Amino acid sequence: MASNDRRGGRTGCAALFLVLLLLAAAAWLGRDAIGDWMGRLELGGPAEASEQLARRAEEKLNEVAREGLREEMRLSEAELQSLLTYRAGAVLPAGIEDPRVDIQDSLLVLSARLRPDELKGYSAPDALRSALSDTSRVITGLSPSLDRPGELQLHVRSLQIGAFVIPPMMLPAVVGSLKAQGVRTSGGAVVLRVTPDLGEVRIDGDDLVLVPAGNAGP
Repeated sequence: MASNDRRGGRTGCAALFLVLLLLAAAAWLGRDAIGDWMGRLELGGPAEASEQLARRAEEKLNEVAREGLREEMRLSEAELQSLLTYRAGAVLPAGIEDPRVDIQDSLLVLSARLRPDELKGYSAPDALRSALSDTSRVITGLSPSLDRPGELQLHVRSLQIGAFVIPPMMLPAVVGSLKAQGVRTSGGAVVLRVTPDLGEVRIDGDDLVLVPAGNAGP
């Protein structure tokens, strides 16, 4: 396996959690408007991860990078967690720990523990440092969609920082504020570049399913 491919896979994992951190920092700027809001996400236990599952998931993604997406691909929650556990940890910046993925119904739930004293170079670190404890987690619920070839949209459906839940009506403004950080957004979604061979992304049970363009539904 080429080292460039391996770095690319790890960078993709890291990018998601950098976005997660930016979401947390941007949301905290509006903390005065955050009240007692219900709708908190409850995380289950982390999926069982292994080096073998990380290699298997990495091989799948590297094959797509080399040859394109030729047939439906499934990435299980355990495979995704294995990528985060065994590949992302080495490249995540200081202050972001214990990355987790949890598939709940139609949501891809990403979370990480923040250590505010170690965060540097991100939006509003002082506010985060003064407000969050060493055990605070950021949790965001995302629903993926593909509205145009080559662009995956991760719609932010929920965002929780420690015990604070961001009201849904604030989420589009929170996501939109990321443009100042150089993050591509569209409405309430973060936009990521993907292979143009990808025609559909959906969640099926505990799997993230990638469907090639020729096989995607109407």
